[in-house]
Amino acid sequence: MQTLALLLLGCFLGVIGVGVLFAWLIRQHNRQQRSLRRANRGLDQLTNLTSARNRVLPYPLPARWIAIRSSNTPFLREFLGLRSAVPWSEALSRARERTLFLSPPVNGWTLLIGAAIPDPAQDIDAVFRVLHRVSNEVGEVQFFGLDRVLNFHAWARFRNGRALRAYACAGEVLWNEGWMTLEERLLGLRCRGYGDEVPVLRYGEMPPEQVNTERVPLLARRWSVDFAAASEVFLAQEGITSESDESPNQGDDGEVL
Repeated sequence: MQTLALLLLGCFLGVIGVGVLFAWLIRQHNRQQRSLRRANRGLDQLTNLTSARNRVLPYPLPARWIAIRSSNTPFLREFLGLRSAVPWSEALSRARERTLFLSPPVNGWTLLIGAAIPDPAQDIDAVFRVLHRVSNEVGEVQFFGLDRVLNFHAWARFRNGRALRAYACAGEVLWNEGWMTLEERLLGLRCRGYGDEVPVLRYGEMPPEQVNTERVPLLARRWSVDFAAASEVFLAQEGITSESDESPNQGDDGEVL
């Protein structure tokens, strides 16, 4: 009789244990789903330029851009070899053309967009040389790049020709230099080392590459300029930007910039 009672008690406790386990799993699943929904809303917003009033502008984010800490537009135009003047709306619509567009200054910074900026996924060394060359002339420059489809992402900060921080990943880590900044940590960015394996994900967990890609514009806002907010101001004021002619300014090695 005592054995039967213990057996029944064990079964009862087992049922309770299974119930608690299922309740915990359901709670974890719901939490992960809420996290995914928030992340997806963030991705949808970052697909287009979103203003501070949540008005979506009809232009996608450029694949890459450079923030230059300078308001000296005449000097930058001369240094970069820019001649033509076009509205910022045209610059955004043509950002994937192999040319360069220089924005008006905003809060001491100037934005540079256009596919003439080297693509880190194709030539990471070219990106380094461009940032080194420009920062030697103006002091501080920052680079940002992202591709939502491929989950490619990159960011870099140079000062006086020296890389303070840089990270780029396109399936594998292409560049990881300097210590992670406080802004990167606060945004929850996850940076792998060279040759590190891709971490195994738990059910419903967002890949780190997707998280990083989503948050590149947020890092840009913390480091220097909110691209979307600045673009909204330029568009509202019909800001005029400078465009390169047939070919941008080239260095001694023949590269643009």
